Amino acid sequence: MSTHRETQGAPRYDQPAPNLSSAGSTTGKLTSDGQSHLESSSTKESLFSYYSTRDMAEYLRKIDGRSYNVLNDSYFLPSDETEWERLDKQHIAFIIGLKSLVPCPDVVKACLAPAPGVTRSILDLGCGTGIWALDMAREYPHASVVGVDLAPTPVEADSTPPNCRFELDDVNMGLSHFYDSFDVVHARLISSGIKDYRKMMEEAERCLKPGGVVIFVDYDAQFCAEDQVSRQPMAETNENGSWLVRCSHEMRNGAPLRGSDIMGMEKSLDEGLWDHDLCDPETAQAGSLFLPIGAWPRVPNITKTQEMQFSGALIRQDYTNVFGAVLLVFSRMGIPSDVVEQWKPRVIEELESSRLHMWARTRLAWARRREAPGMPAPPLPISPAPETEASQSIRDAGPTSISPDNNAVDSAPIPISSKGEILKDYQFLHLYKTKEECVAAAKFRDESLGPVPVPWVLQVMAAAQAAAGANPPKQ
Repeated sequence: MSTHRETQGAPRYDQPAPNLSSAGSTTGKLTSDGQSHLESSSTKESLFSYYSTRDMAEYLRKIDGRSYNVLNDSYFLPSDETEWERLDKQHIAFIIGLKSLVPCPDVVKACLAPAPGVTRSILDLGCGTGIWALDMAREYPHASVVGVDLAPTPVEADSTPPNCRFELDDVNMGLSHFYDSFDVVHARLISSGIKDYRKMMEEAERCLKPGGVVIFVDYDAQFCAEDQVSRQPMAETNENGSWLVRCSHEMRNGAPLRGSDIMGMEKSLDEGLWDHDLCDPETAQAGSLFLPIGAWPRVPNITKTQEMQFSGALIRQDYTNVFGAVLLVFSRMGIPSDVVEQWKPRVIEELESSRLHMWARTRLAWARRREAPGMPAPPLPISPAPETEASQSIRDAGPTSISPDNNAVDSAPIPISSKGEILKDYQFLHLYKTKEECVAAAKFRDESLGPVPVPWVLQVMAAAQAAAGANPPKQ
């Protein structure tokens, strides 16, 4: 895990001025003394050394005691120590679920295979604390890693690998300065700050070299029930519904009013990359990563039970912290304070008790760039190891169909615990091989949700519009 402790008076990295136009960002490079003077490779703009203690106010603003980025109002979560700790714990939960830093480790390994005279390169869009970029830089020391984010990345120069650097940038302004440059492009959980998700995807894909792989990872704000295929019912309109889901319903509907294209993200990732012009459809795949909210799962395998319960504890902390930040956003959205005060203890009780067995689902989609328009992706320098028939069955099977020994499907008796409980062998990862599979799974989830209340944020907006209509401004 990365550290956020600051060395008094020492800069974290040389940092270019924020990208406030479509011209693109400039390149920053980590230093230890702040005496260097660098230039952008594309624009020849001078760079300055960013000091955490001196220049933080330039990039962050305080609202209700929390720090937020100054570049993009759409992204509503904070950028401070509490948020950094949350993101690093979330990162660990993702690694546990994926068993890797990425959902397609063999493809990434092949794309980053060393080759004479070739510099492999990785781009992390919306890098947050920088932990994914740092881990990739350490795992692939021969590759150059660039992390981009709206706010200064909280890393120390002396603890950062020499092959990793960070930049301040708003992805919404375009990525033309990165076109045709990277073997791997990664964008994880950035949709709340994206104004046009499909356009961002296309920009990210253009940053790839031919044959490079793009990976999109983003959240499902509606959550899944214990069966992993249907939606968790929502409180207020469903008996025994979830108050966490009810509050997430507000954020999902309120985010577009702040400029976030969350709905566009949902549609884009639930359709996968099969139809994207730059992507080879034969290399496209999509999936769902399921992480439990709370340490409630018990499965036949003890090690897997420990993994699920540990990741569940991390995700419960994750959503507890997110909920605290979201409460501040609710007030700015105009939701009545008495309503928010009613929701607060109910959500906290639900998270602490784990009485509802829910999954936080994360959307996954990836594909490789074509060699040229209309052509397939070039052959990988190293062929990914093919999955065995048994392992492929395990990855594709539903949440209750795997036997305890993880070698046969639907062939063993239902496992029973010492207390007489039926143990289901839940899966972290569900994969979809075609667009039709991906869309069908999304359609089933959405149709299973049941009735939902009218969001307060839409009621507030409608009331404001009605008031404006009744009292039009004087000409």
